[in-house]
Amino acid sequence: MKQIGFAGMSKTLFDDKIHSHSRFMGARLKPGAFCAITGMPATKAMDKFLMLREFDKNFDATHFFALPFDEAKEFFKNYIGKLIQNKEPNEFTTLFDELSVDIPDSTAEIYEKLHFSPRQCQRLFSKHFGLSPQMVLCIVRFQKCLEILASGKTMPRGILGMLNYYDQSHFINDFKKNIGLTPFELVSKYKS
Repeated sequence: MKQIGFAGMSKTLFDDKIHSHSRFMGARLKPGAFCAITGMPATKAMDKFLMLREFDKNFDATHFFALPFDEAKEFFKNYIGKLIQNKEPNEFTTLFDELSVDIPDSTAEIYEKLHFSPRQCQRLFSKHFGLSPQMVLCIVRFQKCLEILASGKTMPRGILGMLNYYDQSHFINDFKKNIGLTPFELVSKYKS
């Protein structure tokens, strides 16, 4: 079966089975880019597969699938390039980068930064990211944890205070939710 489309995941799947005869190509978009590019809410493709023809009836899937892999990759890169041509980033396509620089302690800080009520923020995050503000905060913290651990400047215990986790179990649970390992398991895995 040949399919091309958009998909997003709100949770990391650690036990997904991929059959060896399957071939995949993917393009990772910045958070918020799907909505900005397509004009569709991110929830349309979050935790499901949205066929490309539902967005663009003119996409030539027959031609795309007839191309050798490297040419299909270039074709798709050019296609995405045309979609983003003349589009400026908006506050939602740049938000993850901004939050990563100065990670908020809570969702209340996000609401304050954006000047939205909690309800407005929930609605806008759902539309642009397909995620709740709490999940966005969890992702941004996790990415910062990985950056800190990869730098080797501190051990997992040192991250608790740096990123304002309530306690060690909160930190470990958030971390494991994102990567399937505890921070200590990850560090020991890469030390060997």
